[in-house]
Amino acid sequence: MTPTTSIGIDPGIVHTGVVILDLDPRYRIEAVEQDGQPLPSSAWRNPEGRMTVDLQQPLAKGMATTLRIR
Repeated sequence: MTPTTSIGIDPGIVHTGVVILDLDPRYRIEAVEQDGQPLPSSAWRNPEGRMTVDLQQPLAKGMATTLRIR
């Protein structure tokens, strides 16, 4: 069984195309999905526990998306 985390994101205030998360670098990331669509491995990285995900499209204020990290 592969542990999975889903995170709902609503920028609320700013327009953003990147999400940054604090994620322990010891966790091996197999895949990242945005709203059920897989992101290419080039769209995410986790150097030193600072996971950065480049979204498929920038989110405008009030738009929501869900990231799934496996």
